[in-house]
Amino acid sequence: MIRKATAADRPRIYDVRMAVRENTLGDASRAKVDEVAAWIFANGTFWVWEEAGAVQGFAVADPRDGTIFGLFIHPDYEGRGIARALLPLACADLAAAGHAVATLTTGPG
Repeated sequence: MIRKATAADRPRIYDVRMAVRENTLGDASRAKVDEVAAWIFANGTFWVWEEAGAVQGFAVADPRDGTIFGLFIHPDYEGRGIARALLPLACADLAAAGHAVATLTTGPG
């Protein structure tokens, strides 16, 4: 099921973010990520994929700069098309904020 996240989902979103095998967060970037995530929770939308009673993936856009801030799926749920289903919702949030282009960056590999 895809739905908008609530504040109660925040711990599980964090768990999913920290469980990924690619684009892992170092200690230096955690504070910045937490700051942006807090702003988006207050002003934007995290889209979540819920399955087996828990959030298993999420997509979130930052309407301030036109970026896809996060698109992460728990490793146990990769390869099922979840990201493909979530990404258009985050892109629609950017379009609604007036952005004609969405940007997503990731580390090498």
